[in-house]
Amino acid sequence: MSIPRSWDVHQGFLTGLSLLGFILVMIPLPWFVKARNIGCILYIFWVGLLCLFTFVNDVLWRDNARNLAPVWCDIWARLQPMGSIGILSAGLVIARRISNIATTTSLSVDSERREWCIDCLIGMSPPASQIISFYFVQGHRFNIYEGLGCYAAVPNSILFICLTSIWYIIIGLISAVYCARTLYAVFKRHQQIRDLFSPTSEVSLHQYYRLIAMATVEMCCTTPLSIFDLVEVSRGYYPWRGFEDLHSGFDRVDQWPYELWATNLSNIRSQWYQIGCAFIFFALFGFSAEACNRYRHAFGVVTKVIFPHKRHSRGHTKQPAVDSLVFEQCHTNMSASQV
Repeated sequence: MSIPRSWDVHQGFLTGLSLLGFILVMIPLPWFVKARNIGCILYIFWVGLLCLFTFVNDVLWRDNARNLAPVWCDIWARLQPMGSIGILSAGLVIARRISNIATTTSLSVDSERREWCIDCLIGMSPPASQIISFYFVQGHRFNIYEGLGCYAAVPNSILFICLTSIWYIIIGLISAVYCARTLYAVFKRHQQIRDLFSPTSEVSLHQYYRLIAMATVEMCCTTPLSIFDLVEVSRGYYPWRGFEDLHSGFDRVDQWPYELWATNLSNIRSQWYQIGCAFIFFALFGFSAEACNRYRHAFGVVTKVIFPHKRHSRGHTKQPAVDSLVFEQCHTNMSASQV
């Protein structure tokens, strides 16, 4: 059975949007590094990394399920669960950060340093814990799906639900609490929050409101989608029979043609989730003045790389005209002096 035309078009959209999502989120990164916004930095890192790996997977395995890059797949199989929970952890950092700003009356240097350390701990601990828990949920080396690429081989066992799936809901609920607290504080003490941001502050009031909008979107989407995925996981439940059964044939690589996995849409949903995260971030931050300047600068650099001789050729067309005018003026002056 060959891949249908409809999926070929769908897969092309996934490939192009994954690359575009990577570009859109990575260009404003220096802006957030300068502002030392840990939550947004982690969010950009994980979303950009997932979009980039998805783009490469879609290109390499567009029409095949061969084991072309085993080392790449080993790395991706571990980064995939780390990145998924890393995006939620970054959202939690953002929600907590804006909640603290909304409920405080002043910002000191010592409190800022302490908050940065706490943000790093919250944002990096859940992804790091996935490295440890991955051994307990991994069934075999990895799977390769025709048209999608390689993915982690994780059966839907009770350990996977307890160590991975349930944490999406927990992190989403905690973020929702922080976001609700923020919205309440904003409506209650709006003027005090405006006075808290000075003109020289590294985080502007407009950026603060964008962060609120981002946390609100996460509050409305993360928990419902996590519950939906948990229900889907429960339908394909793999009964727990011990580690010997789970790790049986651990070094094997399962290769799935399109017709065998087409009814399971969980991997496709995960790709659309991360693309959606990239475009939501761009919609909230991509139209600010600073971001537009960085996009314009990046476009100029790309234009110079693609058309390196365009500006140079224009210079050569104008220079002879200027030289001839100068020569004619000098010749006229010399003639007048001789007369």
